[in-house]
Amino acid sequence: MDWPQKKASVIGLSCILKVPLKDLTQVLANGLPAIATKVVDIVLDMNTEPSEIETKGEDEDGDVELSDEDDEDYEEDGTDEENGEPLPELKYVPADEDYVHEDDVKYIEEVSYLTNNGLPFELDDPEEDDLLRNYESALDHLDEVVFACDVLQELAVRETDFYQKWEATIPKKKMEWPLV
Repeated sequence: MDWPQKKASVIGLSCILKVPLKDLTQVLANGLPAIATKVVDIVLDMNTEPSEIETKGEDEDGDVELSDEDDEDYEEDGTDEENGEPLPELKYVPADEDYVHEDDVKYIEEVSYLTNNGLPFELDDPEEDDLLRNYESALDHLDEVVFACDVLQELAVRETDFYQKWEATIPKKKMEWPLV
């Protein structure tokens, strides 16, 4: 998950924690400990330096390195190891060109025809691009750590029994950040 998705997840899951336990559906009430734990996990992940995270099996770019076993998905004879079907033939494309699938050519020609013969709208509207590029959400100014801490503090006060049971299941290392 990228940063914006993590932030939205923390805020969304925290909002579920704001609902009183008695007002939640049984499914959500049963999943509340997992939701609270996930909020903590995501916040910790967002605020941990990449060097602090164990990167076993990753190269310097952060890509997962394949083991020799993973590398052997295909037989030497050009067939798929699992089902024995022939593999599709790779097409040579020079490095300075883009590959375009045959089925895409017709679509590209149709779009090109419409563009050249006038459309009732512009495909590249600079004003629309500016709106999309400069869009600001109310969530942009919300600090997800402060929000999550506030919600968990409210939860500790409102649902004391639940919070104490949940907190007992969380490793102490995770609880070092300022929750309550």
